[in-house]
Amino acid sequence: AFEAQADVLAYLQAQRRGFGFFGDGEDPKVHARVAGAQGAAMAHLVHPSVLMRILDSGLYGNTYNLAEYMDDLTDMMFKADLRTSVNTYRQGLQLMYVEALVKSLDAKSRLNRVAKSAVLAQLRRIDRQQRDAASPNGLTRAHRAHVRHLIDVALDR
Repeated sequence: AFEAQADVLAYLQAQRRGFGFFGDGEDPKVHARVAGAQGAAMAHLVHPSVLMRILDSGLYGNTYNLAEYMDDLTDMMFKADLRTSVNTYRQGLQLMYVEALVKSLDAKSRLNRVAKSAVLAQLRRIDRQQRDAASPNGLTRAHRAHVRHLIDVALDR
């Protein structure tokens, strides 16, 4: 998702030569910057047009189907963190992904029923993984509970 060293991130902070920030703040808002980049990529990866194109392309020869795409996407988002703590950048990315999946189940979504079934399968898979995953620290425990809560609410459990 994103990793950076503290000594590199320090260069993003504005030089302190007075008190001329006038309510804007002097911190570089690293998480907001990273979330912006992640959100732009996420918007494309789970866009209804992309998912429907993958589903439809199976009808004319594409062997990479929607279920495989969704499995790969979920693995990319979660697999590396199942046995370790989840850094805050990846927490944001994972929550963004789950929220996008939940939104695609909405009645107003442009996905058809087949694509919604693939999305639902991923939400259930994520829920099982998060239930069984290691939570070595408080932030990771809270994050995993948050992911599961979003899924529970979406599935009206």
